Amino acid sequence: MNASKRPRFAIYFAPAEQDALSSVGASWLGRDARSGYAVARPDLPGISRERLAELTERPGFYGFHATLKAPFCLKKGLSLGALEERCSRVASEMEAVPAIALEISELDGFLALMTAAPLAALHSLAAACVESFDDLREPLTPEERKRNLGRGLSEVQAALLDRWGYPYVMEEFRFHMTLTSRLSEPERSEVKASARDHFGVALEPPVTLDALSLFAQPDGSVPFREIGRYVLALG
Repeated sequence: MNASKRPRFAIYFAPAEQDALSSVGASWLGRDARSGYAVARPDLPGISRERLAELTERPGFYGFHATLKAPFCLKKGLSLGALEERCSRVASEMEAVPAIALEISELDGFLALMTAAPLAALHSLAAACVESFDDLREPLTPEERKRNLGRGLSEVQAALLDRWGYPYVMEEFRFHMTLTSRLSEPERSEVKASARDHFGVALEPPVTLDALSLFAQPDGSVPFREIGRYVLALG
């Protein structure tokens, strides 16, 4: 079967439904990844709703999240049930990461919510997720590998791609919640100011990474949705 026609799954961090950051993030992206429904975008100074829709179309396709295990196809013969059981087990062995202060930052030309400084506990949790689910992952096809290498990866990133199926893991991991596609430098400052207005007080309390969210995509043409949330048992 063509890889684009197969279901894909990902392990993400997504704020709890009752968290203000969850609703503010969904409205910025114009879609709630839990319900799958469109959400009205805000009226903001400096950027029209139409332009915001253009800039958030791609991140909105994936939903408001931070990647812990990048999208992958299950190995042939494995069921969703096997993945759900693994999510439950891994979550039961993990410790929550509290006091994550987020700010609107620039990363490779796009805007994202990021930590002001690296957090060792956060990097350790992300690395554990990469390792804990990797035996369930179907290896990259030659076409997928070629497409990723065409993005100008470093030697380290290419090696990580071959080992883990994704180049931005382990020492290349940077916790981020994507807010836009890539922006030109003049527009970046304007959109950043609008994002600060929108997220405002929702960023004041520190975030706790206290659950793993299982996201799914039936095929490559369908946006990702959250299909399970597994609270971390420790901490």
